[in-house]
Amino acid sequence: MSTEITKLKALSPLQITKKYFRQEGEKLFISAALFREIGKNSLIYEAIKRDKDLFNLFYKKLLAWRNIYLEKKKEYEKNEKKFKEELQKHLKAVAIWLEKTVLCGGMPEIVEYEVVNYDEKKNVLNAVVISDFEMIEGNISEKKVKIVGERKKVLGLRKLVERESIFEGKLQIDEENFKALEEISDSPALQILKEKDIENLINHFSIKQMERDKEILVDRGYSDIVKLLEDIEADSEGKLVKINYREGLLPLGAELWIYELIEKGKGRKEFHYLNEIMQLISTVDGLGDIFTNERKITIDRKPIGWAKLT
Repeated sequence: MSTEITKLKALSPLQITKKYFRQEGEKLFISAALFREIGKNSLIYEAIKRDKDLFNLFYKKLLAWRNIYLEKKKEYEKNEKKFKEELQKHLKAVAIWLEKTVLCGGMPEIVEYEVVNYDEKKNVLNAVVISDFEMIEGNISEKKVKIVGERKKVLGLRKLVERESIFEGKLQIDEENFKALEEISDSPALQILKEKDIENLINHFSIKQMERDKEILVDRGYSDIVKLLEDIEADSEGKLVKINYREGLLPLGAELWIYELIEKGKGRKEFHYLNEIMQLISTVDGLGDIFTNERKITIDRKPIGWAKLT
């Protein structure tokens, strides 16, 4: 197994969150789970963008969710909490179905809101060596963070890793494990990883996230922050990674492709319920960053969450 160390350099402040950061005494770590999630989303985005048949299957499951929503809305009129819980359970099953289809291959199925018929041993991410990343250089500060976008709200002081801070960990494909997976798995993600190494894949996905951030900030008049994002992209040298983002009930990679379909008009006739589906999902608090027209910045107008892998 490779012992090569991967470095991560903060190109903007990174917000320390309980979900993906942990502190042990004076040491600070970014969890391996974050990089596994980023890898998952990058592969899902690429897979459903490339494979129209796969996306069509996913769309049909979203359409079935929409139909259940409309059918049961009156039935649960007096019990909104139960209605939303059932919708979330169903939507989560659709999300897991997509994830396991892309990463594990085979023919996963949804049975009573549970995903079955997949083999986790065939998960392509098993071929990626991922560790926690430890901060080896840099500083932590406290700054006020505010939300910009559809609303403006100061959130108060938040702990931030300062720009230029360095983390070290492992994030690379293990060739031996990858070859073993090729023999047993028919995952659509295998071919993607063959063509692009994990860092390039994450960079491509992160640039797409940045494009969405720029749209929001331009619309709200934050041209100075857009310029900073452009500088960050240039500084990343093709190794960009977004650390702070919010995933909804659907994988963020799926949301990104759905957003592109809706906004650019591709496939509107074939997938013409997509916009309605995403609006319905928003009523059960199920959307992530892509469909949320808000972003966090520091009080001194710096974008949050951008880094590069070196």
